[in-house]
Amino acid sequence: MKNQLRLASNSMRAPAQKDDYLGDLISQLADELLVLILSRLTLKEAQRTCVLSRRWRYLWASVPNLNLDASNTLNRLAETTFNARRMKEFKELVELERARYVSWVNQVLRSHSGLNITEFRVQFDLNGNSRSDIDGWVNFAITKGLRKLELDFLPHCACSQGDNYRFPNIGSWPSGFSISFLRSVVFTWVNVTEEVIEYFLFNCPLLEDLSVICSLSLVKLRIVGSSLRLKYLDLSFCPLKSIEVCAPNLVSFKLVPFKHCGNVTLALMDIPRLVEVSMGACLCNGLFYHTTEHSRYFSQLETLTLDILFEEHTAKYLNFPNLSSLKELVLIFSEGHDLSLLGFASLIKAAPMLRRLKLKLRKAKEMQRIVETVGPNPHQNLKLVEFVDFVGAAIDFAVVAYLLENAIALEKIIIDPRVSRGTKIYEREWESRERVARDRAKQLESMLPLGVKLVII
Repeated sequence: MKNQLRLASNSMRAPAQKDDYLGDLISQLADELLVLILSRLTLKEAQRTCVLSRRWRYLWASVPNLNLDASNTLNRLAETTFNARRMKEFKELVELERARYVSWVNQVLRSHSGLNITEFRVQFDLNGNSRSDIDGWVNFAITKGLRKLELDFLPHCACSQGDNYRFPNIGSWPSGFSISFLRSVVFTWVNVTEEVIEYFLFNCPLLEDLSVICSLSLVKLRIVGSSLRLKYLDLSFCPLKSIEVCAPNLVSFKLVPFKHCGNVTLALMDIPRLVEVSMGACLCNGLFYHTTEHSRYFSQLETLTLDILFEEHTAKYLNFPNLSSLKELVLIFSEGHDLSLLGFASLIKAAPMLRRLKLKLRKAKEMQRIVETVGPNPHQNLKLVEFVDFVGAAIDFAVVAYLLENAIALEKIIIDPRVSRGTKIYEREWESRERVARDRAKQLESMLPLGVKLVII
């Protein structure tokens, strides 16, 4: 009996020894399962597995998800090099890293042996100087049954900027390609024309997610079609002057124009499923100072994010629409202006079912005071308030005091004094600011009514 067990054990191990798997249970999985596991990693992580054994050497080259994100390279570079005295050296190193990244991507695409690519994601600080290479990458990807395309060329810092990469015109695309399987398209810091966006919209019947961020060539856009499956639309920091949206399946819409965008013509039609909206300052101010044809859509919103000005001389003209379905509100108070509690209170009053409120105050030296007080304005359903970028200035305490007085059902206040970090050369300054902010946040405990919990992150 023991001999039989020994023979059975040896026969089970034999394939692993024959193929040099070293008894590794993972390596005994089918190639399809191993490729699926590797597809969850970035390409750099997947490539490292080639040293595990002969079996793993080329498996990474079959992954269907090409996640070519190497942005951390520049983060590490900035931590060790970036400062005013070494600016020239930093720029030279950025150019060197760009060349290395382009060479690496080209090598990956030459080695790729998969028949299809479901996701193609490029994330690095690139510009128009790499246009011919990037054009080749795009041409390669769109011939592989692509489902998600993401090009993110956000500059690492202002000193590394150049001319934006311009997405190729439709006429230069390879013959025989098909983009009919695309479900998601994301362009960040990519110049793209209205014609290209409309081509994607009407030749990708499955497209549900479209994001165009910091495209300096996009000045007008029509997203109109009763058959569009588009659910998520993000048009942030583009110099748009005219936007027309008619998309019956649209669920989420983000529109953040340039800070000094001037007049923007916005036409919204047939958006019965829209429940989430995010709008930038110059646009939402225009919407709320006058009753508009868009007011009827606000009553169906459940989540709303606004970058808005509440100034003393304009607060009395605010005309907020009915926000009867709103459950979550995010307010970003623009810097450089005094805060009018009258405008703030009017907005909260327009949302009687509001349960969660998130506040972010961008503070400048001249934004130091609340310009007026308002009377009681009880709110029956607000349960959670989150305060981001809390520094403990007088304006912070005034806003918290107003909410404590009027939010009858309030259960918790979350204070987040953490500073958004960049390079480590300012680490001591950030730590000092956070320490002071935390000490000031603890002073709120004496203001809390019974039953309200204070959480300092």
